[in-house]
Amino acid sequence: MKNMLKQSLALERDEGGHMSRARFVADMRVALGATGTDSGSLTDLGSSRRLKLIYDMNTTDAAAYARWQADNEDKDLLHEFPCQELIRLEDRKNPRKWEEIWAANGGQFYDGHRMIARKDSPIWAKISRFGKPWPPFDFGSGMGLEDIDRFDAEDLGIIKPDDKVHPPQEDFNARLEASLLDPTPESLQDIDDLFGDQADVAHGKVRWNANLLSDFYDEALKEPRETKNKSTERTAIDLGKATKKTIETVRRVFGMDLTGWRLEIDLPHVRHAIRKHGEPNLTYKSSGEKNQRQVPLTREDFRAFPLVWRHADTAEKGELLPINGDTPPAGWPPTFRLQSNICGQLWVGEYYLDVKNKRLNFGTAFRLK
Repeated sequence: MKNMLKQSLALERDEGGHMSRARFVADMRVALGATGTDSGSLTDLGSSRRLKLIYDMNTTDAAAYARWQADNEDKDLLHEFPCQELIRLEDRKNPRKWEEIWAANGGQFYDGHRMIARKDSPIWAKISRFGKPWPPFDFGSGMGLEDIDRFDAEDLGIIKPDDKVHPPQEDFNARLEASLLDPTPESLQDIDDLFGDQADVAHGKVRWNANLLSDFYDEALKEPRETKNKSTERTAIDLGKATKKTIETVRRVFGMDLTGWRLEIDLPHVRHAIRKHGEPNLTYKSSGEKNQRQVPLTREDFRAFPLVWRHADTAEKGELLPINGDTPPAGWPPTFRLQSNICGQLWVGEYYLDVKNKRLNFGTAFRLK
């Protein structure tokens, strides 16, 4: 599996940086060892027909998500076009009965047969085979969406003049999961060591918790008294053990051995990072980022910081004062920073040392211009 992953990441791309359909099919057939006769069966992992379907589904899904996200982020556009209609974009020889699917999931009809709903309605995820509120809603369905403006939506009685639409924020990989073939205790432990709370293993499947850090960020925006003593509040997230790259980076700079050490990120220090390095007045007593060399942290930025922990390029002594009274071994700094170049930008995380428990505790984070 690791060799297949490496090979897929190294596939050739076209001049625009995109992997072509033909190249994807050809190289994946080699990676899967399907060098013989092409069966053309959808149940054959190495058939061209199945690989073309995988390519088409993923590229269409990614493009539709980009449009969905852009529409939801533009408040003015969302106000002017608060609803959408499920329509047929392409004919099919044996089309699915979408009216029945719509009705079975609680959808309402307007003008007799039109399948229209607010953009924040749960109906869109319900009718999807994949549980996502954007198309494609099924394999080769030929169905798509058309915007309905506010005037028509109000005229049809779908929305009121004062209504505001707030679609949920959804990560593209929110429902990403993979089946495990003959999982062993060792393989399950490897997953936990690498990803911590970001991956759950249950019933022979690994599910990626794509919204884990986003939800944690949202929780941190609340004032401390709003969340105090709530049994449902997640107070800390485990981001797994130090990777080989991070271990080598820290050993090279400080002579420290982080083998077996884990990173934990807690709610109070996330609040601290938002107050000091986020937008001004974003949360309780928030001064915002003051350093002109640094970019105010956003919700999306925060989700990238596990990459700093797992792919540290450099390390240096931190500026935070130690808080747990745990004295590190001689030569070890009480706090230190890890820096990673992600998509051409420098991201920095700073951590406290908990030597007794072989754990780093998140202190703060920021992004350089």
